Amino acid sequence: SWEDTYRAMAAEAEDWSDFDATLADGLD
Repeated sequence: SWEDTYRAMAAEAEDWSDFDATLADGLD
């Protein structure tokens, strides 16, 4: 699922602030 993918990326990435910002923009 998307949630599982997001959690995996978050856990693996050292700095995913850019990804997080993009995700927030997409959900806004």
